[in-house]
Amino acid sequence: MELFIDRLTKQYGKKLAVDCFSLKLGKGVYGLLGPNGSGKTTLMRMMADVLRPTSGEITLDGVDIRKLDEAYRDILGYLPQDFGYYRDFTATDYLMYLSAIKGLEKSRAKQRTAELLTLVGLENEAKNKVKSFSGGMRQRLGIAQALLNDPEILILDEPTAGLDPKERIRFRNLISDISGERIVLLSTHIVSDVEYVANQIILMRKGEMIMQGTVDQIAALTNGKVWTAVLNPKEAEIVKTKHVIANLRHIDGGVELRIVSDEKPHEKATPTTPSVEDSYLYYFNEVNTL
Repeated sequence: MELFIDRLTKQYGKKLAVDCFSLKLGKGVYGLLGPNGSGKTTLMRMMADVLRPTSGEITLDGVDIRKLDEAYRDILGYLPQDFGYYRDFTATDYLMYLSAIKGLEKSRAKQRTAELLTLVGLENEAKNKVKSFSGGMRQRLGIAQALLNDPEILILDEPTAGLDPKERIRFRNLISDISGERIVLLSTHIVSDVEYVANQIILMRKGEMIMQGTVDQIAALTNGKVWTAVLNPKEAEIVKTKHVIANLRHIDGGVELRIVSDEKPHEKATPTTPSVEDSYLYYFNEVNTL
Protein backbone atom coordinates (compact mmCIF):
# COMPACT_ATOMS: atom_id res chain seq x y z
CA MET A 1 0.00 0.00 0.00
CA GLU A 2 1.39 3.39 -1.03
CA LEU A 3 -0.15 6.81 -0.53
CA PHE A 4 1.43 9.36 -2.86
CA ILE A 5 1.02 13.10 -2.43
CA ASP A 6 2.03 14.61 -5.77
CA ARG A 7 2.78 18.35 -6.03
CA LEU A 8 -0.17 19.18 -3.82
CA THR A 9 -1.03 22.88 -3.61
CA LYS A 10 -3.73 24.80 -1.79
CA GLN A 11 -4.10 28.52 -2.37
CA TYR A 12 -6.41 30.98 -0.65
CA GLY A 13 -6.36 34.19 -2.65
CA LYS A 14 -2.70 35.21 -2.78
CA LYS A 15 -1.71 32.97 0.15
CA LEU A 16 -0.20 29.55 -0.47
CA ALA A 17 -1.18 27.38 2.49
CA VAL A 18 0.44 24.30 0.92
CA ASP A 19 2.99 24.81 -1.84
CA CYS A 20 3.74 21.97 -4.31
CA PHE A 21 4.09 19.39 -1.53
CA SER A 22 5.15 15.85 -2.52
CA LEU A 23 5.54 12.80 -0.27
CA LYS A 24 5.33 9.01 -0.53
CA LEU A 25 3.98 7.09 2.45
CA GLY A 26 4.10 3.34 3.01
CA LYS A 27 3.20 1.41 6.14
CA GLY A 28 4.59 3.00 9.30
CA VAL A 29 4.34 6.13 11.43
CA TYR A 30 5.15 9.52 9.93
CA GLY A 31 5.55 12.53 12.18
CA LEU A 32 4.69 15.87 10.59
CA LEU A 33 6.41 18.63 12.52
CA GLY A 34 6.07 22.34 12.04
CA PRO A 35 5.11 25.54 13.83
CA ASN A 36 1.55 26.85 13.87
CA GLY A 37 0.65 28.20 10.45
CA SER A 38 3.01 25.91 8.55
CA GLY A 39 0.20 24.27 6.55
CA LYS A 40 -0.01 20.97 8.43
CA THR A 41 -3.78 21.09 9.00
CA THR A 42 -4.53 22.13 5.42
CA LEU A 43 -2.38 19.28 4.11
CA MET A 44 -4.11 16.74 6.35
CA ARG A 45 -7.59 17.94 5.43
CA MET A 46 -6.74 17.39 1.77
CA MET A 47 -5.37 13.93 2.60
CA ALA A 48 -8.64 13.15 4.40
CA ASP A 49 -10.53 14.29 1.28
CA VAL A 50 -12.50 16.96 3.13
CA LEU A 51 -10.72 19.80 1.31
CA ARG A 52 -10.04 19.94 -2.41
CA PRO A 53 -6.55 21.00 -3.54
CA THR A 54 -5.98 23.88 -5.90
CA SER A 55 -3.68 21.63 -7.90
CA GLY A 56 -1.84 18.33 -7.58
CA GLU A 57 -3.29 15.00 -6.54
CA ILE A 58 -3.25 12.28 -3.89
CA THR A 59 -3.24 8.68 -5.08
CA LEU A 60 -3.57 5.36 -3.27
CA ASP A 61 -1.74 2.61 -5.15
CA GLY A 62 -1.88 4.76 -8.27
CA VAL A 63 -5.58 5.72 -8.11
CA ASP A 64 -6.74 9.25 -7.29
CA ILE A 65 -8.50 9.23 -3.92
CA ARG A 66 -11.32 11.32 -5.39
CA LYS A 67 -12.05 8.50 -7.84
CA LEU A 68 -11.89 5.95 -5.02
CA ASP A 69 -14.42 8.05 -3.09
CA GLU A 70 -16.23 5.77 -0.59
CA ALA A 71 -13.66 3.01 -0.99
CA TYR A 72 -11.01 5.43 0.28
CA ARG A 73 -13.10 6.66 3.20
CA ASP A 74 -13.84 3.06 4.19
CA ILE A 75 -10.15 2.54 5.01
CA LEU A 76 -9.53 6.02 6.43
CA GLY A 77 -9.51 7.14 10.06
CA TYR A 78 -9.30 10.88 10.67
CA LEU A 79 -9.01 12.98 13.80
CA PRO A 80 -9.23 16.67 12.87
CA GLN A 81 -7.72 19.33 15.10
CA ASP A 82 -11.20 20.39 16.21
CA PHE A 83 -13.49 17.39 15.86
CA GLY A 84 -17.23 17.72 16.31
CA TYR A 85 -19.06 15.95 19.11
CA TYR A 86 -22.58 15.92 20.49
CA ARG A 87 -22.63 17.26 24.02
CA ASP A 88 -25.72 15.36 25.15
CA PHE A 89 -24.58 12.00 23.77
CA THR A 90 -22.92 9.53 26.09
CA ALA A 91 -19.53 8.25 25.01
CA THR A 92 -21.15 4.97 23.93
CA ASP A 93 -23.96 6.72 22.03
CA TYR A 94 -21.46 8.95 20.25
CA LEU A 95 -19.34 6.03 19.02
CA MET A 96 -22.42 3.98 18.10
CA TYR A 97 -23.78 6.92 16.09
CA LEU A 98 -20.52 7.34 14.19
CA SER A 99 -20.32 3.58 13.67
CA ALA A 100 -23.70 3.72 11.92
CA ILE A 101 -22.49 6.57 9.70
CA LYS A 102 -19.41 4.52 8.82
CA GLY A 103 -21.56 1.51 7.97
CA LEU A 104 -20.59 -0.86 10.78
CA GLU A 105 -23.11 -3.59 11.61
CA LYS A 106 -24.77 -3.05 15.00
CA SER A 107 -23.21 -6.09 16.69
CA ARG A 108 -19.76 -5.17 15.40
CA ALA A 109 -20.30 -1.53 16.40
CA LYS A 110 -21.14 -2.53 20.00
CA GLN A 111 -18.06 -4.72 20.21
CA ARG A 112 -15.81 -2.10 18.64
CA THR A 113 -17.18 0.69 20.85
CA ALA A 114 -16.47 -1.28 24.03
CA GLU A 115 -12.98 -2.23 22.80
CA LEU A 116 -12.05 1.33 21.93
CA LEU A 117 -13.40 2.92 25.10
CA THR A 118 -11.19 0.50 27.02
CA LEU A 119 -8.26 1.17 24.71
CA VAL A 120 -8.38 4.93 25.36
CA GLY A 121 -9.16 4.58 29.06
CA LEU A 122 -12.78 5.71 28.98
CA GLU A 123 -14.50 2.42 29.84
CA ASN A 124 -15.70 3.86 33.17
CA GLU A 125 -17.13 6.91 31.38
CA ALA A 126 -19.08 4.95 28.77
CA LYS A 127 -22.51 6.08 30.06
CA ASN A 128 -21.51 9.65 30.88
CA LYS A 129 -22.40 12.54 28.60
CA VAL A 130 -19.63 14.07 26.51
CA LYS A 131 -20.45 17.54 27.88
CA SER A 132 -19.15 16.38 31.28
CA PHE A 133 -15.76 15.36 29.84
CA SER A 134 -12.53 17.29 30.29
CA GLY A 135 -10.65 18.43 27.19
CA GLY A 136 -8.27 15.49 27.49
CA MET A 137 -11.16 13.00 27.77
CA ARG A 138 -12.83 14.46 24.68
CA GLN A 139 -9.55 14.14 22.82
CA ARG A 140 -9.31 10.47 23.80
CA LEU A 141 -12.86 10.00 22.54
CA GLY A 142 -11.77 11.61 19.28
CA ILE A 143 -8.91 9.13 18.97
CA ALA A 144 -11.41 6.30 19.55
CA GLN A 145 -13.74 7.50 16.79
CA ALA A 146 -10.83 7.66 14.34
CA LEU A 147 -10.20 3.95 14.97
CA LEU A 148 -13.82 2.73 14.70
CA ASN A 149 -13.48 1.21 11.22
CA ASP A 150 -10.04 -0.29 11.95
CA PRO A 151 -8.53 1.98 9.28
CA GLU A 152 -5.55 1.18 7.09
CA ILE A 153 -4.76 4.89 6.83
CA LEU A 154 -4.88 6.95 10.02
CA ILE A 155 -4.54 10.75 9.91
CA LEU A 156 -4.20 12.47 13.27
CA ASP A 157 -4.04 16.26 13.51
CA GLU A 158 -2.67 17.42 16.89
CA PRO A 159 -4.05 14.30 18.63
CA THR A 160 -2.37 14.98 21.98
CA ALA A 161 -3.76 18.49 22.39
CA GLY A 162 -5.23 18.73 25.88
CA LEU A 163 -3.68 15.49 27.12
CA ASP A 164 -1.62 15.49 30.29
CA PRO A 165 1.90 13.92 30.24
CA LYS A 166 0.63 10.51 31.39
CA GLU A 167 -2.07 10.48 28.71
CA ARG A 168 0.41 11.55 26.03
CA ILE A 169 2.69 8.64 26.91
CA ARG A 170 -0.30 6.31 26.78
CA PHE A 171 -1.21 7.68 23.37
CA ARG A 172 2.34 7.20 22.04
CA ASN A 173 2.28 3.59 23.21
CA LEU A 174 -1.11 3.11 21.57
CA ILE A 175 0.19 4.41 18.23
CA SER A 176 3.18 2.07 18.43
CA ASP A 177 0.89 -0.88 19.15
CA ILE A 178 -1.49 -0.28 16.24
CA SER A 179 0.91 1.03 13.60
CA GLY A 180 2.26 -2.24 12.20
CA GLU A 181 0.03 -2.65 9.13
CA ARG A 182 -1.14 0.93 8.78
CA ILE A 183 -0.06 4.23 7.30
CA VAL A 184 -0.16 6.65 10.23
CA LEU A 185 0.41 10.37 9.76
CA LEU A 186 0.68 12.28 13.02
CA SER A 187 0.81 16.07 12.91
CA THR A 188 2.04 18.09 15.89
CA HIS A 189 4.29 20.89 17.03
CA ILE A 190 5.28 18.89 20.13
CA VAL A 191 8.50 17.12 19.18
CA SER A 192 8.39 14.45 21.88
CA ASP A 193 5.01 13.22 20.58
CA VAL A 194 6.67 11.86 17.44
CA GLU A 195 10.30 11.40 18.48
CA TYR A 196 9.56 8.09 20.22
CA VAL A 197 7.16 6.55 17.70
CA ALA A 198 7.84 7.87 14.18
CA ASN A 199 9.64 5.86 11.53
CA GLN A 200 10.02 9.03 9.50
CA ILE A 201 9.83 12.70 10.45
CA ILE A 202 8.84 15.44 8.02
CA LEU A 203 9.65 19.06 8.79
CA MET A 204 7.19 21.53 7.25
CA ARG A 205 7.40 25.30 7.02
CA LYS A 206 5.30 27.83 5.09
CA GLY A 207 3.50 25.09 3.19
CA GLU A 208 6.65 23.32 2.04
CA MET A 209 8.53 20.24 3.15
CA ILE A 210 12.01 21.31 4.15
CA MET A 211 13.37 17.98 5.40
CA GLN A 212 12.48 14.29 5.73
CA GLY A 213 14.34 11.50 7.51
CA THR A 214 14.51 9.06 10.39
CA VAL A 215 14.75 10.33 13.96
CA ASP A 216 18.53 9.85 13.88
CA GLN A 217 18.85 11.59 10.50
CA ILE A 218 16.81 14.60 11.63
CA ALA A 219 18.78 14.85 14.89
CA ALA A 220 22.06 14.63 12.95
CA LEU A 221 21.16 17.78 10.99
CA THR A 222 22.44 19.79 13.94
CA ASN A 223 25.69 17.90 14.51
CA GLY A 224 28.23 20.45 15.71
CA LYS A 225 25.52 23.04 16.36
CA VAL A 226 24.37 22.08 19.88
CA TRP A 227 26.21 23.18 23.00
CA THR A 228 25.92 23.09 26.76
CA ALA A 229 27.31 25.62 29.20
CA VAL A 230 27.05 26.49 32.88
CA LEU A 231 27.17 30.27 33.17
CA ASN A 232 26.55 32.89 35.80
CA PRO A 233 23.19 34.70 35.50
CA LYS A 234 24.67 37.75 33.76
CA GLU A 235 26.48 35.63 31.15
CA ALA A 236 23.35 33.54 30.63
CA GLU A 237 21.22 36.62 29.95
CA ILE A 238 23.67 37.77 27.25
CA VAL A 239 23.73 34.36 25.57
CA LYS A 240 19.92 34.14 25.65
CA THR A 241 19.59 37.34 23.63
CA LYS A 242 21.87 36.08 20.87
CA HIS A 243 21.13 32.37 20.48
CA VAL A 244 18.36 29.77 20.42
CA ILE A 245 18.03 28.19 23.87
CA ALA A 246 16.75 24.61 23.84
CA ASN A 247 16.77 24.25 27.61
CA LEU A 248 17.53 26.34 30.69
CA ARG A 249 17.97 25.08 34.24
CA HIS A 250 19.06 26.88 37.39
CA ILE A 251 21.61 24.87 39.39
CA ASP A 252 23.87 25.59 42.35
CA GLY A 253 26.73 26.57 40.07
CA GLY A 254 24.72 29.06 38.03
CA VAL A 255 22.52 28.57 34.96
CA GLU A 256 22.85 25.48 32.79
CA LEU A 257 21.98 26.18 29.16
CA ARG A 258 21.48 23.99 26.11
CA ILE A 259 22.19 26.21 23.12
CA VAL A 260 21.59 25.75 19.39
CA SER A 261 24.10 27.78 17.41
CA ASP A 262 26.25 27.53 14.27
CA GLU A 263 29.18 28.94 16.21
CA LYS A 264 30.48 28.34 19.71
CA PRO A 265 28.18 30.61 21.74
CA HIS A 266 30.49 31.15 24.72
CA GLU A 267 34.03 30.25 25.72
CA LYS A 268 32.65 27.94 28.42
CA ALA A 269 30.37 26.09 25.98
CA THR A 270 31.10 22.49 24.99
CA PRO A 271 29.52 20.51 22.11
CA THR A 272 26.90 17.87 22.90
CA THR A 273 24.86 15.22 21.08
CA PRO A 274 21.92 16.80 19.20
CA SER A 275 18.28 15.71 19.36
CA VAL A 276 15.26 16.07 17.06
CA GLU A 277 14.09 18.99 19.19
CA ASP A 278 17.41 20.76 18.60
CA SER A 279 16.97 20.40 14.84
CA TYR A 280 13.38 21.63 15.10
CA LEU A 281 14.52 24.74 16.95
CA TYR A 282 17.39 25.28 14.54
CA TYR A 283 15.34 25.08 11.35
CA PHE A 284 12.36 27.01 12.64
CA ASN A 285 14.51 29.46 14.55
CA GLU A 286 12.13 29.60 17.50
CA VAL A 287 14.13 31.45 20.14
CA ASN A 288 13.33 30.39 23.68
CA THR A 289 13.01 33.46 25.86
CA LEU A 290 12.62 31.75 29.23
